[in-house]
Amino acid sequence: MSDIICTIPWRGDNWHQRNYLIHHDGTYTVDEYSDGNHEDVEESDVPTYEEVQKAWEAYRVHVHEAGEDPLYEYHVEHSYKRKVRYTAEFRQSIGGAILCRWKRGRGAWSIGTQPAPKLLADYLCLTWWDFTNRKDVIGRRPIKEQTRQEDGTWKNHGYTLEEYAALAQADPQVRVVTRMGRRNHTGNKSFAMVHLTLEEQVDRKPSAISRDLKRITGGAK
Repeated sequence: MSDIICTIPWRGDNWHQRNYLIHHDGTYTVDEYSDGNHEDVEESDVPTYEEVQKAWEAYRVHVHEAGEDPLYEYHVEHSYKRKVRYTAEFRQSIGGAILCRWKRGRGAWSIGTQPAPKLLADYLCLTWWDFTNRKDVIGRRPIKEQTRQEDGTWKNHGYTLEEYAALAQADPQVRVVTRMGRRNHTGNKSFAMVHLTLEEQVDRKPSAISRDLKRITGGAK
């Protein structure tokens, strides 16, 4: 069993935290980078309370002057959430529903061959897992499921436009699904436009973070 006696910040190529510990057998160690790698030290090597306080004061002054907190000691929000509207238009094809175009808010339309943003693609089921290349792929067809074939490969299964429109219509983040175009043999129109609102995480500007850190740390004493 071990207990941390104190933690002290120090600066090399960057800022780091050094932990001093005492163990059940009375020995002492130091974890130089707080990464679990310990080295034996003597009791006399353990910083005094005054030395610890002085080190943290030096770090506070650095945070105030530089406007950055590399050790994340001060609770300043680095990002915020906001709602964003998207519109995505789909049509029925021989392989099922396929994305024709999409846009963010009142922005210009982007054609379906331009990959949708990952936030939107994930929500619209346009992202699928490529087992061969071990990575996510953003496509144009909403994926219902992937099944493994006898030869070991995987096959994507999509939605028909009717299935997809019904799925979207039932989703609480979809404001409305509008249908357009000529009616097909089922009596349904051949296009569906999905209007939805998503929540995205946005990084705050460095200047805003710096301003908050300077306010919290209060300047040199």
